[in-house]
Amino acid sequence: MSKNANEKIYYSIAGEYLYKGNMKEGDREATANEIEYWNTYGSTIQKDKNEKNAENTAKYTEALNAPLVCGEYFVIADWINTYTNTYTYAKKQEETDSATRADIVVFDRTGKLVTITITCLADFEPYYNTVAEEWARITDLRNKYMVEIQNTTAPKDIVISYEKVLAE
Repeated sequence: MSKNANEKIYYSIAGEYLYKGNMKEGDREATANEIEYWNTYGSTIQKDKNEKNAENTAKYTEALNAPLVCGEYFVIADWINTYTNTYTYAKKQEETDSATRADIVVFDRTGKLVTITITCLADFEPYYNTVAEEWARITDLRNKYMVEIQNTTAPKDIVISYEKVLAE
């Protein structure tokens, strides 16, 4: 969409698109940057940022729910709150020399949810550490992408990936 000296281009606030003709109520004249972006991407930067944020949220949620191997079981990072509560409970029990006993949910090798019982903090730490480390990694990436999306002038160019990069 090119801009002639006499022709005005407008930005639709509600629909997040550019148009020519008569300005509709609530809209405004498009800026030169918005016109340039529209000509390059066929969309508005705000719409693309919204779509990129939605993509980031979906991929973040997917990553939080990916199975993680932990011994003979599988856990998911999304269980961080429950596992943190269990960890805090087990630690308090051990500090007061009380018997520690907590049931936690894990996936077995067939993908079925099962309950296992922990009787000491040392039994639970591998599960907690696996969940906590992956949750922190994924959340750090989500935050990085959120800031990048907010500050970009080309949201379609941002590649969002939560895949683990293996150390060399």
